[in-house]
Amino acid sequence: MSCPDLARTRRARLLAGACLALFAGLAAAAEVPYTYVTSGVRFGSPGVVDVFAPDAVVSGRFTYDASRPPSGTLSNGATRYDASFLNLVGQVQSWSFDDPRGYTAVGNDLPAQGGSDFLMLGADPGLGTGTHNLNGFTVAGWTLVNVRLFWIEGQLGIGDFTGSDAMPAVLPGFDGVLALDFVPASQPNGPLSFVFFERVTVSAVPEPASAALLAAGLAGLLLPMARRRRLHGR
Repeated sequence: MSCPDLARTRRARLLAGACLALFAGLAAAAEVPYTYVTSGVRFGSPGVVDVFAPDAVVSGRFTYDASRPPSGTLSNGATRYDASFLNLVGQVQSWSFDDPRGYTAVGNDLPAQGGSDFLMLGADPGLGTGTHNLNGFTVAGWTLVNVRLFWIEGQLGIGDFTGSDAMPAVLPGFDGVLALDFVPASQPNGPLSFVFFERVTVSAVPEPASAALLAAGLAGLLLPMARRRRLHGR
């Protein structure tokens, strides 16, 4: 191999290595912003489900922090990670909701779920436990008390997707289910009623600062290469 070929190969390796390092740095960021949107049918408890149009869509954004330590377990045995589901904002039809701090629950082959894998993002704990800070809405005699996004092995064609109770570094790329939990406005302690929206999709959103860092790093590598090529008449 000639000297120019060796130089080009070294530059290519340097560029590839730098790109990988930059992307690794972005992936290691603790809090990752996501958007979400539903695209499937809605179904649920009689009465409250009829509040929403058959083609109603729930959409919004949240932040996911996979670096949080375990903080307990849910009643189904899944491991719980507090303060990992953050800054939830959403809208359905003309109504909106938000919640600053929620949790993630992960379970591998849970007996309570029929031996299925389980992953859930929850805005608030169950009624009567923990801190409730969801800013929901009341409509037609129903009050929103929780928002949940979940993926369960066997639903919507989901296969085995986790081998442990550890939080996944990134959220699933396959569809899950979004649930809105309600109580009668006159009975804040329940009973609960549910509206499920099939096929919720979540997508990570690069933060502007991270994108700028990546662009600056690539520019710092490519500009010197371009200058050398011009000097050599290439």
